[in-house]
Amino acid sequence: MPIRVQCDGCQTVLNVQDQAAGKVIKCRQCGGRVKVPMASEGAPARPRAAKPARKVEDPDDLFGDIDLRQAEDTKKRVCPGCTAPVGNEDIECPKCGVNIATGVLSERQRIKRERKGPPPDEFYRGVWGNSWKFLKKHWQFGVQTAVVWALCLSMATTCAFSLMYYHRTRSLALYEMAQKDTANITIAGNLLYINVPKEKGSKVEFDGTYYQKPHVMWAPHIQPWREPPALFWMGMTLVFQLGFGGWFWTLATTITNTTMAGEKRVKRFQFDFFANLTMGVRFYAWPTVLTLPLMVIPAGLVPFNPVAAGILYGVISLLPVLVLPAAVVHMSQNYSYRAWLIYWMLKDFGRTLGASLYVFGMMLVLVLLIPGAVAGAIGAMQSRVVTWLMIDLPRAQTTDCNPQIGKIQQRARPEHPRPARLKKFL
Repeated sequence: MPIRVQCDGCQTVLNVQDQAAGKVIKCRQCGGRVKVPMASEGAPARPRAAKPARKVEDPDDLFGDIDLRQAEDTKKRVCPGCTAPVGNEDIECPKCGVNIATGVLSERQRIKRERKGPPPDEFYRGVWGNSWKFLKKHWQFGVQTAVVWALCLSMATTCAFSLMYYHRTRSLALYEMAQKDTANITIAGNLLYINVPKEKGSKVEFDGTYYQKPHVMWAPHIQPWREPPALFWMGMTLVFQLGFGGWFWTLATTITNTTMAGEKRVKRFQFDFFANLTMGVRFYAWPTVLTLPLMVIPAGLVPFNPVAAGILYGVISLLPVLVLPAAVVHMSQNYSYRAWLIYWMLKDFGRTLGASLYVFGMMLVLVLLIPGAVAGAIGAMQSRVVTWLMIDLPRAQTTDCNPQIGKIQQRARPEHPRPARLKKFL
């Protein structure tokens, strides 16, 4: 008949064979040494308790004749902390983290519960490896990010180039029209003055319009910025810039929500361009609102020391990038107003200083370095690209304009006709 013995270390009840009586065995749960008593020393099999008599004096007690000692299910293993069912191989409860043998939390589980996440040392060890595993598991989001960013960046660059091309050609045309009637049209600073002669019926033509009274308008290097084509290209440039930042914010909050929910994989979601633009507004508005209280300091230094004000402005502008990891967690929640307050962001940044700087380094290497190199290459090649694209314009001479005095110098170039350049304003 099997002998039942209880381990002193983990309180696990063991059923051993009669041959093990008087010997020491190893507990299968905690590995401790358990002495099996002799048959005469050990507690014999529990005799079947006599069925208690039904309490006749209490007819309303429906469970009075039930032996509660037989209500325990000894075949199933449960957690001593939360009583959740656990497997025979489990050492810690998957639900509450309590060690099943000791009934208390381990040190790792205690730190994890207090910080609501893994210990900090595990973050530094696994952030690069886990990021690579995440990218391999969600490679489609990497491809989608590359496509969206490349599209938005190329379209924003194209719109910006179209804006500059329109401004350049339009300014040149306005200057040429102004120089046809220098007696009545003068340019002074940022303004253009049209003086109509006092003779009856006199009128002055400028830009397809006949003026019969004196008129003041913006100078040719400012007027194109206020015209519908320039406003259109500025708006399109802004739209595609919003798309660039909006996709970053959308993907970051989606990944954060998935992580906070404890899920292992990001679910596929429909790409909405207009919702992406809305998130782009948040991407650019959040840093502005966050740093607005601090921008008063460099603004006050500008009259005294512009260089120091510029340096301080650059340092303050770096702050949103440093607090971005904590801000994304705040912004992904329904209760998110603290992410707009500089006090709360600085407090969270102080608590997670090492991790925030570590993530900032990763972002600098993985996100900002490649776009920065591309932007630098575009900036270096801009003048050559503009010249190459405009070299076929049907102009046999260039015009150097000085809007301060309203004079034009004509200079012939026998080699190749090149586009006109406005020395001061373009």
